[in-house]
Amino acid sequence: MGAALAVVASGCTHSPEILVCGTYTDSGSRGVYSLRFDADAQTLEIIDSVEAVNPSYVAFSPDKRMIYAVSENGSLSGVYSIEFDPATGRFGRAYFEKNVGADPCYVAVAGDYVVTADYSGGSLSFFQTDAKGRLIPSGRRDQFTGCGPDTRRQASAHVHSAVVSPDARNMYVADLGSDRLYCYEISNGQLAIVAQAVFDPGFGPRMSAIAPDGRHVYVLGELSGEIAVFERDRTALRRVQTVVCDTLNERAAGDLHISRDGKYLYGSTRRRGDGIRVFAVGTDGLLSNCGFVPTAPHPRNFLICSDDKYVLVASRDANAIEVYSRDASTGILTPTDIQVCLPKPVCLIAVGRR
Repeated sequence: MGAALAVVASGCTHSPEILVCGTYTDSGSRGVYSLRFDADAQTLEIIDSVEAVNPSYVAFSPDKRMIYAVSENGSLSGVYSIEFDPATGRFGRAYFEKNVGADPCYVAVAGDYVVTADYSGGSLSFFQTDAKGRLIPSGRRDQFTGCGPDTRRQASAHVHSAVVSPDARNMYVADLGSDRLYCYEISNGQLAIVAQAVFDPGFGPRMSAIAPDGRHVYVLGELSGEIAVFERDRTALRRVQTVVCDTLNERAAGDLHISRDGKYLYGSTRRRGDGIRVFAVGTDGLLSNCGFVPTAPHPRNFLICSDDKYVLVASRDANAIEVYSRDASTGILTPTDIQVCLPKPVCLIAVGRR
């Protein structure tokens, strides 16, 4: 594996950023990787790796010293807790817990729990942690039911994400199978459903993004290729807009993120229209289309770096992580030649500036 380098224009000094990447392991990947992105040195390099089976989504513990990684593996599915040094990017020992619904594809820390979204199982699995941050089954699993019109992908509940709000007061759970978004309230560390949004049949909610000020929730429909905009409070959702993200109707919208300044929203699309669509966010939270940036095949996930100046794209079918520079004033992304080869990258998270 190697990295291609390019000169990146920069008017200031950027400290290196340590990243963690989950992968699919059917094409030679070892499992979970750590990387160092240095904008000034124009490098993206692998630091370390740890063996895991299909760790398709990863998340940090609050102190960043443990990584939680799902194992998306049918009846053999589970979730890992992996020791990690956030200063060096080195992994320690990995622990495996199998008490999870089938094919978890998302993991998050919410209240007193680590929560997995179990795609094939149609459930949320809840874990507690010991003093070292390792996972312990809590005995709780929330099972969802219902289905949508797509008999291939909506024959049953398919929970795809569980996104925690910036104020850590809510968690938004997207069920692609039943065309619903569930709003959990987090109170005294506990979680309970307080609201839900029902989408038009075949919307297929996949991923959510919450505005930094907490006023709006944006939901990406994998099947419809649309983004729904909701006004948010802690116990209610009110839809105020729907826009098109995937103009080619490929039914494969991927990931959704909002810039830290709250001014731009980005949604990835896959298959015939591999790339990222850019939306400006108005002061009222409504979206307007700013353009489209092609990427390498299958941009399943992407990461906006902590300084808002770069976007890293995990292009699964290109076996590469690409780097794009970001114009803060226009929101537009510009490709660089910086990339690293990595088998089937799926999910990127960052330690953040230290």
